[in-house]
Amino acid sequence: MKPVSSGYADVNGIKLYHEIYGEGEPLVLIHGGLTTIGEMQGWVLPLAKTRRVIAVEMQGHGRTADTDRPISFTTLGDDIAMLLHHLEIPKADLVGHSFGGASAIRAAIRQPEKVRRLVVISSPYARSGWYAEAQRGMSHVSAAMAENMMQTPTGKFSKQWPEPQRFPQFLYKMGNIMSKDYDWSAAIAKLPMPVLLVFADNDSVSQKHIAEFFALFRFLPLRGQWRHTDSGPLPVEGALCPRARVPRRRGRTYPLLPGGR
Repeated sequence: MKPVSSGYADVNGIKLYHEIYGEGEPLVLIHGGLTTIGEMQGWVLPLAKTRRVIAVEMQGHGRTADTDRPISFTTLGDDIAMLLHHLEIPKADLVGHSFGGASAIRAAIRQPEKVRRLVVISSPYARSGWYAEAQRGMSHVSAAMAENMMQTPTGKFSKQWPEPQRFPQFLYKMGNIMSKDYDWSAAIAKLPMPVLLVFADNDSVSQKHIAEFFALFRFLPLRGQWRHTDSGPLPVEGALCPRARVPRRRGRTYPLLPGGR
């Protein structure tokens, strides 16, 4: 499927590459770490049947070249908000996978007025939520991996950067961001928009953490959409939404929190 349009947005000191597919309510799709839009095509195609999908490549990924700018989830979240401003989109749904999920969370925390609904896929609210093996693997990402990574889509696209020699330094920065502790639970619990959490039984995030993530959102287990109040979300009269369920299907993703209509 070919995009309706594609290009670069000058945001926050980088040129952010993005592709737009389909028509309808806008939805920003954010890839996982060290992947590109190409690896997200299996998600783009069905979503674009009914939605305007803005697929983005974050700093140092794919066609978005790395720069001297440090990489942080706060900055990445701001990039998403500024991309929406560039595209003259007042508000959009954000869907982020893993590394992209963390970026989407930060965008929702810092610019909640830009986010209609938030979908977090296989991404914890705190670094401690990853299994220890996953944390060790992330910490091992470094410039020393550059030669092997050149055979991946991310590595191949780096050859097109204005300064392709930056790729090893980009990997160092990725290892650095994924090694830093964080805990966004307090800010996430205050998010005003509907949130959908998606994890798998055989995920890199622990089952204990998934349950704790779910518990951050206070709501009544009834049918209906949810609006946040000072004491937690309350159902909106006349809306329809399935009750949250946790089916035990190994390897399959499942939603933990109703995300609106």
